[in-house]
Amino acid sequence: MAEIAMCQGVHRRYLTGGDYSVARLQTVVGLVAVETGRSSAEILSATRGTSKSSEARFIAYYLMNTALGHSVSEIGALMRRDRTAVRSGVSIVEERRDDLCFDMMMCRLEEKLRTMGLPAVKAVGVGRSTTRRLVELA
Repeated sequence: MAEIAMCQGVHRRYLTGGDYSVARLQTVVGLVAVETGRSSAEILSATRGTSKSSEARFIAYYLMNTALGHSVSEIGALMRRDRTAVRSGVSIVEERRDDLCFDMMMCRLEEKLRTMGLPAVKAVGVGRSTTRRLVELA
């Protein structure tokens, strides 16, 4: 699996979960890579890549945000993208869920995350200070 270089050029204040978030991202990217036929390296690439690579990246954004509860700022920091790019990718996936085949794939991925025991999280703490931390939701 491709290694995530989270410390290079990343605003550390957005990495609320630190290594915990990196491990969760690696899990999501691995699942998306298997489901879409793209490599982890393609999904995590610093360049846009092909449309299929971008779609796989958007799916990873969506799962990290909606299924696991990470903020778009944290996802952007982890994947070396701007938070607005992450938000746009999440919106694109939400619109694609009207397609039955695509929605079934997304349901499979969400179910795999649930069966792996990855709980949703929520950032708690004071604003953008370093005291923010992730807590698991029951």
